[in-house]
Parts: sequence; C-alpha cells; structure tokens
Amino acid sequence: MNSKINNLWNDFKTILRNTSIEVYIGMFLGLATSGFYLVKTELDRKKQIPLVFSEISQIEKDAAKDGVELTPLNLYLPKTSDALMKIFECWDDSHKRAFFDYNIHLFASELEERIDITGKRWHYNLKDLASEIPEFASKSLKQLEPFVDVMNRSAQVNESFDEAWRDFHNDVNRTETYTDSDGKTQTREVYDHTNHDYYYYKKHGEAASRSLDVMLDAHPSLKFQTKLRTTSETHADGEYAAESSRDGLEKKGEMANLDADEFMNLANSWFTGSTLNNNLPKIYAAWKLLHSDADSWRHAKNHSRSHHYRTYARSDSGPKEFQVAEEALHNGIVLHNSIAEFVDAIQYTRDQMPILYQKVEELIGIELDNEPGNSKKVARDLMKIAKTTYKMNFSEGVDVDRFRMGVVALGMLASAVVGGLVGFGFHKAGDHFNWWRQKTVDYTKNDSRYNKYW
Repeated sequence: MNSKINNLWNDFKTILRNTSIEVYIGMFLGLATSGFYLVKTELDRKKQIPLVFSEISQIEKDAAKDGVELTPLNLYLPKTSDALMKIFECWDDSHKRAFFDYNIHLFASELEERIDITGKRWHYNLKDLASEIPEFASKSLKQLEPFVDVMNRSAQVNESFDEAWRDFHNDVNRTETYTDSDGKTQTREVYDHTNHDYYYYKKHGEAASRSLDVMLDAHPSLKFQTKLRTTSETHADGEYAAESSRDGLEKKGEMANLDADEFMNLANSWFTGSTLNNNLPKIYAAWKLLHSDADSWRHAKNHSRSHHYRTYARSDSGPKEFQVAEEALHNGIVLHNSIAEFVDAIQYTRDQMPILYQKVEELIGIELDNEPGNSKKVARDLMKIAKTTYKMNFSEGVDVDRFRMGVVALGMLASAVVGGLVGFGFHKAGDHFNWWRQKTVDYTKNDSRYNKYW
C-alpha cells in the first residue's frame, strides 16, 4: 500500500516538475473559493430589499391644507411604490423571522397582515392600494397624453428616416507576396480598400421631413406642466422601515443610523428615482435637437442623392446629407424610447397590478387556508411581477434585484488571476529549491550505475 502511495506521489512530483500545473491548480482554487463566497454573499443580499415609503398620507394632508387637488400621477407613483414596498417588506420579514432561511409560510402570513382591513394599522393597506392603482394608471396616461402622442408620432418619423437611406460597406482585399523567415516566397490576403454605397430614397426622405414638421407643430412646447408634490415630513413607521431594512447592508452587524435628510430623501425617492423624472431631461434635450434637425433636413433633402465611392479606411461617415438624417434618427429614437419607458411602465402596472394582487391572495390561500396549488411557483411569480413593476416605474430607485451577477463574475475572474499568479510563483519556487526533484539512494556506495530512484 505504501509503495503505491509512494509511486503516486512520485508521479505527481514528476508532473509538478515537468509542467506548470500549479498555475491551473491555483486558478481552480481561486475560482472555487471566491465563487462559493461571492455567490453566498449575493444570495444573502437577495434576502433583504431596502425599503422606502412615500408618506402619501402626509402628501395628501399637505395638499388638502393648501387647497390643492393631487394629480393622477401624484397619486399613481407614490401609491405604486408603497404597494410594492409592502410586498418587499413581507419578503424581508419572512427571511428575518425564518430559523434557517426563507419561509414561504411566513411570507404568506406577512402578506395577509398587509391586506387585513380589520386592524387598519396603516393608512392604506395592500388591498386598498392594489384596487386603486389601475384607475390612477389610466388617468395618468390621460395626463401624459401630449407625451403619448409624441411617442406615437416619433415612431413614424423614425421609420421614415430609417427608410430614407440604405448604406452598404464592402471591404476589398488584395494578394500580397512576402518572404518568410526561411527565405521562401509566400502570399497572403491584406486589406486594400472599402467600397461604400449610400442609396437615397426620396419618397421616405420627404415623408420624414413632413412627419417631423407636423409633430413639432402639433406640440409647440413639450413640457410636463404639473409639479409633483412630495412629503413635507417623515414619520416613525416609515423611518423605522427604511432604517431597519438597511441594517447590515454595508457591513454585517452594522446599524444604518440614518439622519433626517436621508429619511426625507428616501421618502421622496418615488419621485426622484422615478423613470418619468429621470427621463424628462433626455426628452427635453432630444426635443430641442429635433427642431434643429428638422431645419437641417429640410435643406439637406433637396441635395440628397445616392453615392458610391471607395476609401482606404474601413470606417466612413457618409455624405453630409446622410449624416443629417442619421442624426435626426438618433435623436428621434432617444425621444421615443425615453417616453416609451415610463408610458410602458404605467401600462404594465395598470394591467399587472390585478394579477399581482391575485397572486397575493392565491399564495395566502395555499399556505394559510390549505387550498390546492404550488405555493413556491406562486411566490416566485409574485415577486417577479413586483420587482419588474418597480424597476420599470422607478429606474433610479432602490436596488430590488440585489443579486449582482457582475460582481460574482468579476470577483471570480480576479481570484482566478491571483490564484494563477500564486501557482506560478509556487512553480518557480519549486524549480529554484528543487522541491520536486526525486532523491537517489547509492546502493553500491561508489558505483553510480546502481543508483535508483525512490
């Protein structure tokens, strides 16, 4: 048995001596250890979603005091945020109270508490919010009609600009002869030039100019007219939820200890972090640029024609008229997509909120009332809809996904590199200190012909 172990050890030392396997071993160990640690860390992050509540009751109280009626958007955004945060709060609590890990029964119990209409612990329970939000969403879309109209019109403008030009670029090689290191003549293909073809379609170019002018004339000033009202103060329940949900987020065991300004910023994040608020500057910038693009294209289209030429560089900006159209197309796409992001979010919420609440009731029924069904699937679908709804409406809000795949990938890559370098150093040290050289025993004392490895 010992001889077999010795033989295996000698074989392994031979591999260590003749190869750089230490590098691969180091890389593997770096990947394995960092992967385990990083994945566990990110899975722990998923258990705790930072909470923010809007203080919508205070907003309504302030508005009533000032004799102001809140607009649909001023109700839709904070109430949507609060409804989703109630679900995330249940998710957090189900992990905190679980003995080992996530407890789906606790999740259902927490959700039932949030829709209980008998206790009236909150100004708005989850059932109230879920029933109101679809109506607020529809009214918000009505409030945003100028933006919706521009979004629809810009889609046609962009299509016309896209069809106005077609460009093709063909790289041409030539055969080159050269002499290799052995003095032999060889041939190879090398880049020579590029043929550029730009085809202009007047019908679409004229349509692009016409539809852009009509869109701009229809909305002389594209502005979000109503200032959304945020809370004037925060209250104990919201502050506690915000602070306790952030305990240990930065460092395990470390308390959040938020100050008054931080509480206020978090309470108002339904507005500051909303997709609407963050996209408006991009919309206004693109709208302004499109006015210049309209003038430029109105002149450029009269000189537009197809072009065919070659250059001795692969990249080419194209004719001036082509560049004007491309710039208008780019700005039109930015405009359309920036509006579509928050319009799609409102439409999605309007359609999905009833389904989301149905999932809540279904999960409660399965877990607490022994109704048939797959509670794990229902909970998974519920959280997926809730997270998607939040991310669509609040693009700069809190991080609800929590699991950072990029951090895991980057950390594992760095650990593999470090492990490889350590392995390489180990390999060099083994060579230098003869760690893997096999020893010999002189059986004849003087005659080296009888030396044997052991």
